[in-house]
Amino acid sequence: MSYVQTYLLEQRPENSVKKTNSDLNTWKRYLKGLKEEREIEFIPSEELNLLMCRFFMDAKKKDGGPYEPSTFTSFQRSLQRYLKDKGSKLNMLKDKEFSKSREVLLAKEKQLVEESDKGNRPRATREITEVGTVSVSSRTPLQKMRFFCGPGREAPKPAMERAQEPSIQQLKQQVMSVVLSSITSLLRAIGLRKC
Repeated sequence: MSYVQTYLLEQRPENSVKKTNSDLNTWKRYLKGLKEEREIEFIPSEELNLLMCRFFMDAKKKDGGPYEPSTFTSFQRSLQRYLKDKGSKLNMLKDKEFSKSREVLLAKEKQLVEESDKGNRPRATREITEVGTVSVSSRTPLQKMRFFCGPGREAPKPAMERAQEPSIQQLKQQVMSVVLSSITSLLRAIGLRKC
């Protein structure tokens, strides 16, 4: 390995190195189940594309559960990082030879979001509010969360409460109405105006 390559690897964030190694171990464990012993950099692009397709369709966590949708993209990027570090010219993220595995990846992510309640789930927030954990009309949960606004600042009011508050224009009209009513009453009292 060249001096420059070694330097670049040393500058890589520690978490990126750990994630790449972890994902590479998951990949190797999956390939071992398929009786594939070659290192990723020695697998021809056509075969690697098919293996990536199978991996995205079949891979499960150690406990047998499905991965989060974004995890597969993370796997893909980690394997690409590894290939690049090994001096490979292959690019799983852009090369035409890997278009099928990218399609499978997108399809799998969509499937996990729709079927497995994984990823960004609109139903998750609905479930919380239906259970009553978060009250839309009550300010007390928001007031208790001082970190939300910071110390000394009032928590924002829920949308329903804000909608019931009068606007500045409405307040001005109310004030003018009270002032005119008071002036009219005063004039009536001193007999200057007939109403």
